[in-house]
Amino acid sequence: MRGLLVVAMVLAFASAFGAVDLTVVDTGAPPNGSGTTLNVAQWQASQFSILQAGTITSVEGWIAATVAGAIQIRLYADGGHAPGTALNTTSFNAISSEGQWQGAAVSWAVTPGTYWLGYEVLPNSTYAGYMPRPAPHPLGNEASTVNGGAYQESNGLDIGVRVHESVANVPDRGNTAAMLFLTVSLLLTHKHLRVRNAAAMIF
Repeated sequence: MRGLLVVAMVLAFASAFGAVDLTVVDTGAPPNGSGTTLNVAQWQASQFSILQAGTITSVEGWIAATVAGAIQIRLYADGGHAPGTALNTTSFNAISSEGQWQGAAVSWAVTPGTYWLGYEVLPNSTYAGYMPRPAPHPLGNEASTVNGGAYQESNGLDIGVRVHESVANVPDRGNTAAMLFLTVSLLLTHKHLRVRNAAAMIF
């Protein structure tokens, strides 16, 4: 019985204080067929905001590939009208597709603020393709590189971006009170059963 009590309490508190997965950005899927070329000389990036401290768990872009190959997704600090300092990087192999969500699972700790997500092709990659446009709900500020140079403001790319974040679930007063009530109830129930079992043994 004690083991069941402990399990019940652990599950109750895990439910109240566990992590919550948030969709930080979802521009929706753009129509396939046309878009902006993504290659070594022309990278693309979008600005987004984080409202709660947590961990970014996945980053994706709506990507078309005529030839499969590696793509790098890089998280940048805000640099105003373009990406600033690079913070984290991941890479994945984009598969041949007319356009679909492609990306990688990550574990990037972030605090509230403004960031940029860049989609980049390195010189040794075989990837050839583009990012379809326009996304139904594009991000407001975007940037691209020109001839392999630095990122420059380039609003109107309207690329597809999707970002998920895991944040701690901090219960409100109502939830906290409910957990305390549940704990006390479980403890009283356990005590009652022990007393009843002891009485049964006497008689």
